[in-house]
Amino acid sequence: MQEFIYHDLYANEDKLWRSVSTRNMLFEFWKKYRLAIPPLCQGRCYDIFELGPGAGATLQFFNKYGKVSGLDTSKLSQQYCLARGISNVMVSNAKTFPLKSKSFDLCLAVDVIEHIESPQQAINELYRVCRPGGLVMMVIPAFQFLWSDRDVRLDHYHRYTTKEIRILVGNAGFEVLKLSYINFFYFPILWSLVKIKKGRLKTDVATVPGFLNWVLLKFLDVETSLLKRVYFPLGCSTLLVAKRP
Repeated sequence: MQEFIYHDLYANEDKLWRSVSTRNMLFEFWKKYRLAIPPLCQGRCYDIFELGPGAGATLQFFNKYGKVSGLDTSKLSQQYCLARGISNVMVSNAKTFPLKSKSFDLCLAVDVIEHIESPQQAINELYRVCRPGGLVMMVIPAFQFLWSDRDVRLDHYHRYTTKEIRILVGNAGFEVLKLSYINFFYFPILWSLVKIKKGRLKTDVATVPGFLNWVLLKFLDVETSLLKRVYFPLGCSTLLVAKRP
C-alpha cells in the first residue's frame, strides 16, 4: 500500500464512517463467537493478532480487551501503531510469520488479503498461529466487477467472492462460522460510480462531511444488526468469521 494511504488513514480512521462501523461489526461478531474462556470483562485476557494493521486503529480498539500484536510490510504502520501506544508490531512479509504456532485467540485481517499475491500462504499462516478454538476474522473487498483504478492505487491483486474465500479458508483448515457480503446498502452507489466513471474512482479514503459521515455510520450499524440474523447476497466487501477446530 502506498505511503500516502497510511497518512490519510491515520488522520481519518478514528472517525471515518466505514472504519468505525467495521470495528463495531468485528467486535459484535467476536462477542458472538469468541472462546467461552476467559471472560471478556477483566484485564488483558486474550492474545490478539492483526495482519496488516495499517495505521493502527483496529489494534488500538482491541487493545482494551487483550494483549495485541501486529505484522505489516511497512515501517509506517509500525510507527503509527507506536504513536497509538501499540509497541508490538513487527515488519515482515505475509508469507511466513515470525511467530510461534498456536499463539493467538483472535486473528484479524481487515482489508489485507486483497493486497497479497499468494493469499493461501497468508491464510495458512493465520491458521498456524491461531490456537485451537480460536477465531480468524477477515474483511475483504468483493466482486471483481467492482474493480476500479482505486484498487490499482491501493495495490490490490483481486476482489473476492464468498465462494473464493470459503475455498481459501477451507484449504487452510478453518471451519467457517459466518461468511457474508457486507456494505450492502451502499453497493448500488459504488457499482454506479464504477460504471459511470468507467472504473476510475479518485477517492482512496472515503471521507465525507460530518453529518453524512454520521448517517452512513448509522446505516452500517443497522446492517451489522441485521447481519447477525441474515446473509446478504451482494455487497462491496465480505465478512468472514472462522474457527480453528
